[in-house]
Amino acid sequence: PPPPPPPNPPPPPPPPPCQFRAVSHQLFDDESHHLIVRSRVLDYLETHPPAHHDCDVYVSQPGSEKLRVEAVGDDRARYLETIAEDAAWGDHTTLQAIADVFQVRILMVTTFDTPPFEYRFEPAGADVLREIWLGFFSEMHYISAVPL
Repeated sequence: PPPPPPPNPPPPPPPPPCQFRAVSHQLFDDESHHLIVRSRVLDYLETHPPAHHDCDVYVSQPGSEKLRVEAVGDDRARYLETIAEDAAWGDHTTLQAIADVFQVRILMVTTFDTPPFEYRFEPAGADVLREIWLGFFSEMHYISAVPL
């Protein structure tokens, strides 16, 4: 007989871009529209520069579990150029842009070890048209959270 699997095998790497896929699933009931979500976010960030953004952007490497970490610092143009890559991970800046663009309240539950375990992103200067729920496995993976 084959040997038993290890007790806690490592999870498979998430398909990039998980944040945009999870949001697409929440908005359109279909994760395949993630490129539309990313495009709308990028257009928004071009015309509404964020006050700050992450200094590092994580980018999945196709066919590998390795990541490229792009140190963009305070360079907004370089941040936007990197986040535009299909394999670039979303961050808090992109979540706020999603809330603003789609006029959604994002409720996100995390696996952080310390509070807060829930985060809320509200659209700036607009009414909330609907709520979406995301799960965030800390610094690893976003999922669309749906009722059971």
